[in-house]
Amino acid sequence: MPKMGITSIEFTIKEPSDFSPPTSYSFKLRQAPSLGFEIGAERRSNDITARGWLFGNFSIGLSTLEKGNKTSSLKYGIDFFKDLGELLAIKTALLVFLSRETTVIEKSQPGASQSDLLRYRSLHLGLGITASW
Repeated sequence: MPKMGITSIEFTIKEPSDFSPPTSYSFKLRQAPSLGFEIGAERRSNDITARGWLFGNFSIGLSTLEKGNKTSSLKYGIDFFKDLGELLAIKTALLVFLSRETTVIEKSQPGASQSDLLRYRSLHLGLGITASW
């Protein structure tokens, strides 16, 4: 499934120092056009469904305020659903999921030969209840 959108990110990282005030590193990316995709496949047996998926989102470096600043995100995971039942036409299921995310943020400095990169990785394991109608 192709996706189009707008990406906005703003953060500040403070670097502590022993003998001087902390220094900060900030990044802003506002209203940057982004392109993305999602691919998924699922298999159902009896009352359990397993769904694997992959999602990518990439800003294309065309932000009107921060030319050249870019971000990309790649996520993948697997979800397991166990049917719990139906009440008043609302189906419920127990959800167990595992996912991994890697996000890379690139900040271009005017006149610099290299860009600054920030890489963020996370692993998520969760449990929940879903409702569908």
